[in-house]
Amino acid sequence: MELMHGSVRSMSLAVGKRVLPSSARAWLNMAIRDPLNDRLDSWMLRRAAQRGDLLRVEIGKGRAAAQSGWYRTNINTLNVWKDTDWAILFGCESRVSNLLAEHVFEHIAPKLLKHGLDNCFRYLVPGGRLRISVPDGNNPDPAYISSVEPGGTGPAADDHRSLFTIESLTACLSRVGFFVEPIEYYDTQHIYHCREYDLAHGAISRTGRPPPARSLNLDAVRPT
Repeated sequence: MELMHGSVRSMSLAVGKRVLPSSARAWLNMAIRDPLNDRLDSWMLRRAAQRGDLLRVEIGKGRAAAQSGWYRTNINTLNVWKDTDWAILFGCESRVSNLLAEHVFEHIAPKLLKHGLDNCFRYLVPGGRLRISVPDGNNPDPAYISSVEPGGTGPAADDHRSLFTIESLTACLSRVGFFVEPIEYYDTQHIYHCREYDLAHGAISRTGRPPPARSLNLDAVRPT
């Protein structure tokens, strides 16, 4: 079924590129194709939850393809601080083995952050992992900080609400009940730390880059 839907998407895109001007394609994507894809993504995820599958879910994936074996969500299908979105997709708590949120949580208002993390905690199985990647507020490069800070000069920084450090993000996650395993970060002395991590828990694209363009990456584990 998923292969069939993927073929239909590809065929529709190819036909649209041949017969429609770019402005018309953009309108169709926004008005028709994107909402249909959102409904299809939600349907596939709900069906998997109803079957009792242990789920691996990418939060805030946008329109990019999901990693193999993972389900894609975006702000229209799973807003992390909305209880109703979680209930609609998963039905009940403790259904998810892995969550991956790459450059998502910096866009959430601080007053809503704890509730969003609470929802992640509740819907993960004991031992489940939330893998997070966000801009690193301890990065020693002033140009990097100017780019990623709230209201900064970089892409989408006008929507950034927080600039986390390993200390501040660990504190937020610990208050919810998570155990934190850092992957890649700068400490308060601006010393860079990193370790190998298991790709089965979610591949991060913003990692392993030469300095200074590095993110703060960590795993938040729900205790067993």
